[in-house]
Amino acid sequence: SATGRRVGLGLADDTAEVLTTEGWALFDAAVSWAGGLTNNVPTVNITNPTNSATFASGSNISIVADAADTDGVVRKVDFYAGSTLLGTTNTSPYSFTWNNAPAGNYALTAVATDDTGATATSTVVNITVNVASGTLAGTVTQVNGTTPIVGATVQVKSGNTLITTTTTNSAGNYVIS
Repeated sequence: SATGRRVGLGLADDTAEVLTTEGWALFDAAVSWAGGLTNNVPTVNITNPTNSATFASGSNISIVADAADTDGVVRKVDFYAGSTLLGTTNTSPYSFTWNNAPAGNYALTAVATDDTGATATSTVVNITVNVASGTLAGTVTQVNGTTPIVGATVQVKSGNTLITTTTTNSAGNYVIS
């Protein structure tokens, strides 16, 4: 320590401080010397959508989470479908919109990270994104728009997932139900 400086160490309420001639100040070395301070992990839970919710493929799904940290601040919340990161937000209210969600069954989670890097994961919210229903019909033609293409393959996909395939008839028509 510098000549003429008086230094003292205080530990109270899980806070390590040193007393200098300028007053009390946080002191990282004191934390290590004192054996470290405890850190409570944040809490997080998904409030929307609810468990077992269903959506049509191509929907924009709003995912909302409540997150808190009793001894610090929440720095970010990451949103996952399984192990795939969908998005991150740094501000409350913690939400993310999953645009054009493809058909499938998904296990959604939110991971909150606090100001010390501690993380917590929400319980899983299972959702189902169904293939849109209805009938799809049309005619496949050459570039001129009038000459039908017989035997053309027509595929219906949701994102990169193949949903169904059909072939055009002798008039170039197809119907998918």
